[in-house]
Amino acid sequence: MLVNADILYNIRDIVWGVPLLVALLAVGLWQTIVLRGIQFRYLGHALKLVLRHGKELQEEKEQPNTKKVPGEISSFQALMTALAGAIGAGNITGIATAVSVGGFGALFWMIIIALLGMATAYSEAVLAVKYRVINADGHVAGGPMYTLARGLNAKKLALLFAFFGILASFTTGCMIQSNSVVDAVVTMLPMDIVSVGTSYVSVHVIVGLIIAIVVGGVLVGGIGAIGTVAGLLVPFMAISYLLAGLIVIGCNIENLFAAVKLIVHSAFTGQAATGAFVGSSIMMAMRMGVSKGIFSNEA
Repeated sequence: MLVNADILYNIRDIVWGVPLLVALLAVGLWQTIVLRGIQFRYLGHALKLVLRHGKELQEEKEQPNTKKVPGEISSFQALMTALAGAIGAGNITGIATAVSVGGFGALFWMIIIALLGMATAYSEAVLAVKYRVINADGHVAGGPMYTLARGLNAKKLALLFAFFGILASFTTGCMIQSNSVVDAVVTMLPMDIVSVGTSYVSVHVIVGLIIAIVVGGVLVGGIGAIGTVAGLLVPFMAISYLLAGLIVIGCNIENLFAAVKLIVHSAFTGQAATGAFVGSSIMMAMRMGVSKGIFSNEA
């Protein structure tokens, strides 16, 4: 087990080394410059599209027989679907892990990669729409693998991306989220196992099966069902998340300026929680901030 852990740590150090960190920041900065800060210039327009949700619902009620474009979901549903993948365990446990390992400076790099990553996410979305495929049944198939295959004619690279994407969906995409839900439910219950007939079944298994059935039922419905469910659940989830954060800040408002100063100072002075030397600490803060930031915002 120790050997396997060491191998994983070595792979992590190679993958999340200086080249990848520089590439992620450089690509985000380059796209921000080329697109002339589109994530800031069109922020108002994006908010207007979100606020149109009520108008869209009213129009749908008044004209229920209006045929939609195949695969189309509303701007609001598209935003909620994106937020559904961005707001979760990564925003909570990921930040805690980044601070515990990389120090408070990691938060600075998480903010930077979030700001620059918006331009990257926009570019990904535009390419996904440009190279998507609409099947005969109206379901949409798209993503980076289609961009690679149809845009760059790199079909082998697209297959590799799809393969590793499937592997990632079973780990960071599913296991972390479902494990967080299961742990939360088990913590609230007085027992770990329940009696089913003459057998005993772990609560972990029951909750996991319920999650699998519910999620599977939504996925079978395609992007339309995903957009509908996200449009119903994510607003409550996002508002609750933001309110919880604002409450914490409000209860400690007197420490806000000192906290911001500490975050910025730690990002460039190398005060990492691991207690390494200055250069290593700065790199650790950058690595943890960028990696957890990418995991959180999925840019």
